[in-house]
Amino acid sequence: MADTLIWACALQTTFPGAYIRLRNSDVLTLPHPQYIRKLMNKLSLENTNMKNDHLAYIKNKTACLDEKELIVNLLIDEICINSKITNKGGKMEGSRCNDNKEAVITMQVFMITSILSNNKDVVGLYPVKNLESDQLLELTLNIIKVLTGSGYNIITIISGNNQINRRMFELLCEGQLQTSIKNPYNLENRIFLLFDSVHLFKCIRNNWINQIDNKQTFVFPQVNFCNLGKSNQVSNESEHIKVCACISDLKELYNSEKNKLVKLAPALSFKVLYPSCIERQNVNLCVKLFDEKNITALKLSNGPHGTIQFLELISCWWKIMNCRTLYGGIHKRDEYMKPIINIQDEKLDFFKNFLKWLNKWDQLGIKDESQSETKERHGKLSQETHFALTHSIKAVLDLCHYLFNVLKFGYILLGKFQTDGLEARFG
Repeated sequence: MADTLIWACALQTTFPGAYIRLRNSDVLTLPHPQYIRKLMNKLSLENTNMKNDHLAYIKNKTACLDEKELIVNLLIDEICINSKITNKGGKMEGSRCNDNKEAVITMQVFMITSILSNNKDVVGLYPVKNLESDQLLELTLNIIKVLTGSGYNIITIISGNNQINRRMFELLCEGQLQTSIKNPYNLENRIFLLFDSVHLFKCIRNNWINQIDNKQTFVFPQVNFCNLGKSNQVSNESEHIKVCACISDLKELYNSEKNKLVKLAPALSFKVLYPSCIERQNVNLCVKLFDEKNITALKLSNGPHGTIQFLELISCWWKIMNCRTLYGGIHKRDEYMKPIINIQDEKLDFFKNFLKWLNKWDQLGIKDESQSETKERHGKLSQETHFALTHSIKAVLDLCHYLFNVLKFGYILLGKFQTDGLEARFG
């Protein structure tokens, strides 16, 4: 009898329409749905050890993985959910973990992805609203403790570049942000703190589009280090040579070709150049803005050198950060798309030059001609984006040295250090 009730409850909960039809068919004598609802409301889920079951799953999963698969990234992000509170089995679901008086509108998600395999798992889902950095720190430390105790080696914590995440990273570093910390539950291992490169890529595009002048202009020191295989350095002379990159140059290119059947820059479209607030979340539109065909089209039409330089610079950085396969660079004949193979790799030299260039750009004084005064951030990246980009490049350099020298990696695919796995899971 008990087994029949359990089966009936499961069927009614999962397939209520099928349950009603089966009950009305008189093939089986089943309790009324109202009786099942009353029965389930009397059951409490408080002592079903769901948390313990999840912990057991995480620990048992490690037994199925080899040592290399236990080297993981910890991804952190918030996802939006329907704001409602429901009663299930005598328990209110949908309330916040940091304040039980209101319905949640977001979930704080923690996910692990293996660096050396395709293994990934959601390890934490917490209903939150207006989460503070100290609360996020508490959740993060709890997740690190569970994963470390289960046998995982957390190499990186990766999150988006927002104020709460930045402050949480600072609290992890005891007040001053560093590229890495010792694992608080295993002092022999280090954890590197990264801002998601996909999020940074979109922030760079958004900063460029948000420039207040009519041409949407970035003004920066000349770029002369984008050719691998040559001894390129950021020279002191280039510091005093200012060049401009304008979105208007790409708009002119698009308008000149939009009615043609054959285009030099087919990646450009209205959505790419005039993205809405929702479309700005789509990284594919960002990729199309910095597409190589746009650079080639500007070169063939003798376009402005500043716009070409900036497009090349960000395109090269993105190709290195988005490298996901061993042979993509060989297939495309592109050195930037090849993996990093050792600590002398030229792509790491590119990052070092990029850091020097970012520092010179940040110190550059730019005059706003419309108001005849020097504005601190006019023609530049926002302070938050510049800080996060600089920090992440430093962290990637330190991470590569750690992976090669300590963990003895044969190569590094930086495309593995992104939150794409989390976004693909929750869309």
